[in-house]
Amino acid sequence: MAAEAEIVRLHDQRFYRLWLFYLAAAMTMFSDAGMVNHQLQYVRRRDSIPMTRDFMFEAEIQLRAVPA
Repeated sequence: MAAEAEIVRLHDQRFYRLWLFYLAAAMTMFSDAGMVNHQLQYVRRRDSIPMTRDFMFEAEIQLRAVPA
């Protein structure tokens, strides 16, 4: 909040309010663990994206197996 004027100068008042809301939600989530994050993806054709997110977990397992 101390940098409000600078943030508003760089972006706008709407951005500043959204940023405060984001920070308040993050603080609530971390302190109370009572928040859920949903991600929606809209597409024109249903078959243009995977129906599950399993591909991400499979890729993560493969990446973890590669020596650093």
